[in-house]
Amino acid sequence: MKTATIIVDGNAYPCRSTLGAMLKYQQVTGRDVSEMDGSLTDLFVFLWCCVFTACRHDGIEFNLTLEQFGDSLTPDDLQNWATTIGNSSKEAKVVKKKQ
Repeated sequence: MKTATIIVDGNAYPCRSTLGAMLKYQQVTGRDVSEMDGSLTDLFVFLWCCVFTACRHDGIEFNLTLEQFGDSLTPDDLQNWATTIGNSSKEAKVVKKKQ
């Protein structure tokens, strides 16, 4: 399973694409991940779901709402994650610097 580390405002969070993340995406959007259209919004919501569920699974506190999470990321951060998660490497790191 590919794992990324997302750093938001100096805090590192695990990020994994799992069935739990897909279920969370459906709960949040009312749509299945297979219906994602590739928009930045869809990718962003799925990223949040991947972080939310990975933290829940690993017992890591993650209290950022979708909006708070979005306030700390840029479209470039999102694109970097999408590119990284598509890599064949088993472990990747995406860094978000606090500005």
